[in-house]
Amino acid sequence: MTKPIFHYILSNRENNKLHELSRFRRPYVAYVIQCHVVYFQNLTQIRICLIS
Repeated sequence: MTKPIFHYILSNRENNKLHELSRFRRPYVAYVIQCHVVYFQNLTQIRICLIS
């Protein structure tokens, strides 16, 4: 059983699209366990997702 890793996704509110940050070498399919949304002062929305 592998440990779950944190997956960082940038959400653009203008076009309502999710942009995956290049933190992994290869694309893959994973199950999202839970997501935490963090808002910054410039209204940038970052979703930190725990995936398996």
